[in-house]
Amino acid sequence: MLLSEKIQNFILHIYNNDCQVTRESQYLVGYQFYTICWYLRDKKLIEEKKYNKKRQKIWVLTEKGKKLAELIKQIKVVIDEQ
Repeated sequence: MLLSEKIQNFILHIYNNDCQVTRESQYLVGYQFYTICWYLRDKKLIEEKKYNKKRQKIWVLTEKGKKLAELIKQIKVVIDEQ
């Protein structure tokens, strides 16, 4: 399974901020956001935790998703080494 740069950044964003609210996505917009969320949800990498006061879904990483985020971070460090 290959993950695009957008998906990797999205996973790392959730990892660094503990959650992602639907309307606050800076990496994905509109339909793309939902398609990626559903894909990651089906792969058991993220889960819908609850709704905020504005009735927006809050997505969080599962344990499997956290492991993947840590691996992505390690890979980016190796790639960026000079």
